[in-house]
Amino acid sequence: MPANASDEELDRVYGVLGSKHVVYGHIHRPFVRRLSTFTVVNSGAVSLSYDGDRRAAYALIDGDHVEIRRVDYDIEEEIRLLPRSDDPFAESTAETLRTGKYVQLPAVPS
Repeated sequence: MPANASDEELDRVYGVLGSKHVVYGHIHRPFVRRLSTFTVVNSGAVSLSYDGDRRAAYALIDGDHVEIRRVDYDIEEEIRLLPRSDDPFAESTAETLRTGKYVQLPAVPS
């Protein structure tokens, strides 16, 4: 579910779980949304944040208290190591890492 999903969409998808907290990741935009019967949490990403904050994100849940925390890490070192990863989009990945915002991938030649 994207960060801008409506409360109705979140309730339809996750309400059937009957859980007090629903936590997921991988959309690169951390958030906490409190609905009437449960809380939806996206923990964000360890890198490649898309919300403008370059730091790694994680969710901390302590009873009813839920928060997103951020941690600085050596982004320039990650960028320096990108060529070893065989990432075909290393240039746009590096720009996303630097800015904390999604950078459109270049078209793949056919």
